Amino acid sequence: TCSELFLIQTIFKWVISAAHCFKRSEVEVLAGKHDLDKPEESGEQLVGISRIISHQEYDTKTKESDIALLKLEHPLVFNEFVRPIDIWMILETLNLLLSADGPRVNRLQEVNVSLLALDDCNEYYKGRVHSSMFCAGKDEGGVDACQGDSGGPLSCFNGTRHELAGLVSWGVGCGRAKKPGVYTKVQQHVQWITDKTTHKQ
Repeated sequence: TCSELFLIQTIFKWVISAAHCFKRSEVEVLAGKHDLDKPEESGEQLVGISRIISHQEYDTKTKESDIALLKLEHPLVFNEFVRPIDIWMILETLNLLLSADGPRVNRLQEVNVSLLALDDCNEYYKGRVHSSMFCAGKDEGGVDACQGDSGGPLSCFNGTRHELAGLVSWGVGCGRAKKPGVYTKVQQHVQWITDKTTHKQ
């Protein structure tokens, strides 16, 4: 199970997620869902996918370019439960918000995490974190994404609204000390997103 995030600006027929989530083609998007223990919630929308575009440079070993676009069969209806999100272009904030819905709970969760320096992250992961990625969590552990959260959003608050900074990509365990979560840096893929969503596919 992976998470997805509804995309940006005026491109309302696309969803963004992590490329490693899509090894099979039978995928649907369930938007506005808050609690999996409730069979039907008033704000939920189930939409089929007409196309999945994984980044052409996605590397299954290094997890570089771990990003994918999903084209919806029809646009979502925006309401208090379903909203688009813009892309955060300056990754310098220390307070990030991670939305997560991992396997240990059925209700959507969120946690505040801190952006970690790339050098520190590479010390923890022996140089495996590339410039197209970033780490977030806490040195002492305790807060993190986990299995089931893959492809989900890490957002930054710009003073008025949240903007998309990263996608849950990989890590070691969940919430371990000196093993923070590693995220795809979405701002590095803005041109790719624009090219794929504005040209006829």
